[in-house]
Amino acid sequence: MFSIASVEVVDMTKDLAIKVAGLQRVPGERKVTKQRISHLEREIDQGALTTFRWATAEVKGHPGVYRVNGQHTSKIFANGRDPRGKVVLEHYQCDSVEDLVSLWSRFDPTASSRSKTDVLNTAFQSDKALQDLPVKQSQTAAKAAGIVEFGFGYTNKVSNYDKAQAAVKHKDFVIWACQTFQPKGQCLRVGVYVAALHTFTESEESASIFWREVQDGSNPSPTSGSRALQRLLLEYSANTGNGARTGKKSLLWDQMAELCLSAWQSWRQGRQVQSLKLSKAGLSKFMDIPKGEHSSST
Repeated sequence: MFSIASVEVVDMTKDLAIKVAGLQRVPGERKVTKQRISHLEREIDQGALTTFRWATAEVKGHPGVYRVNGQHTSKIFANGRDPRGKVVLEHYQCDSVEDLVSLWSRFDPTASSRSKTDVLNTAFQSDKALQDLPVKQSQTAAKAAGIVEFGFGYTNKVSNYDKAQAAVKHKDFVIWACQTFQPKGQCLRVGVYVAALHTFTESEESASIFWREVQDGSNPSPTSGSRALQRLLLEYSANTGNGARTGKKSLLWDQMAELCLSAWQSWRQGRQVQSLKLSKAGLSKFMDIPKGEHSSST
């Protein structure tokens, strides 16, 4: 078993950070990661993280003190970041190493953490313009905004808060997407929405006409860019999410975005299109997607 021996709230100091950072690690504790350090430093600099929960523990019959929580933040302040905020310092007594590991596992458990959907809903509900939007379109638009802001491979390297703020930053697009796209159908895909965000930025009026034609096939010319894209979207389908396919062809989201923007460019220029094809340049032929600290290779 384990029990709490003391709890105190103290000012953050460099000496305290050095002490906690230098304590023994709990067996199996994750290693310090640059991504986690970078995320926490941004949170601290933005004033979003001002109180730090650090926990230590002793095990009966074992020498020394273990650090149970606070590995990354103690390292940040121990390595030169100016001390700021308060520390809730907890100290525990454990009967065995197994109890120590059990205690450690209770900090930041996945099951009790706020999900991306939770954080996004909170962000949307705090802005009157974003309240009560249809779920499917708004969440897909939020994912597209995250890709445009943070780049390839951002999903697991950006906090849920930052993802939500990217959606709020592009709230005009999110609202427009919810009004423009149907809750079901061939357009409800992240790649399509990434392209749609780009078209919306170029011209909201033209984008509204183009995507309406893509969905309902109302352009009288079968070789228009919108009709060509409609055919392609009906031909291809995304993965079902569990590794299986629907039986139709599939494209990666960036390939889908590229083909959408190829159709958009042809439509804007009045060029006739028989079929849409991928290029060697990829999506970068039409728009820039960040490939910075949040990105991974594709």
